[in-house]
Amino acid sequence: IVRTSSVPVLVATNPPASRPANMLVPVDDLAITPTLLEWTRDLATEFDADLTLLHVWSNAVYSHVASMSYAAKSNEAEAREEISNELRDAGHHWLCEMARTGIQRDRVTAAVTHGKPGDATIQLAKAMRADLIVLGRRGTGLVAPALLGSTVGTVLHGSSCPVFVVTERTEAIGAAD
Repeated sequence: IVRTSSVPVLVATNPPASRPANMLVPVDDLAITPTLLEWTRDLATEFDADLTLLHVWSNAVYSHVASMSYAAKSNEAEAREEISNELRDAGHHWLCEMARTGIQRDRVTAAVTHGKPGDATIQLAKAMRADLIVLGRRGTGLVAPALLGSTVGTVLHGSSCPVFVVTERTEAIGAAD
C-alpha cells in the first residue's frame, strides 16, 4: 500500500498508548518537503507535539566539508569548529523552513548528522524515544517500489514507533473539468 498510495499512509505495528508527543521528521531538499512540512505542522498542532527535524548529509558531503575545513584551517581544533558550524547552519536552515509553516519555533529542534538517512532516522528515533516518525516518499505507481527500497523501506522495517508516510500531491482522479 505504501508503495503505490497517492495519499499519505500511517503504518503502526503496535497501537500507541497515547497521542504522539515527540515526532521525528527526516527532511531533505526534495519537491515533497513543503508538503511534508505542512503535514508535520498540522499533526504537531493536532497532537500538541514537539518536533525534531533530522537532516542527514551523505558521507560524501560530510567528507567534502571535513576535507575543505581541514585544508582551510591551521589546526584540527579550528577545522572541527568549522565542521560544527556547518552542521549548525544546516540545522538552522531547517528550523527556518519549518517556521515558514507557522509552527511555534519553541516546539521544534533540528539535528544534522551524516550517514545513511534510514539508519540515522532509526537511531535518532530510538535515542529520543520518538512516538511518531513523519517522512516523505517520492513517486507513485511503477517507480515507487524501487524508491521504497531506500530510506522509507529502512524506516518502515526498523522503526519501533508508528510511521506516517507523506506522498507527493497528485491531482484528484476523475476530477471535474
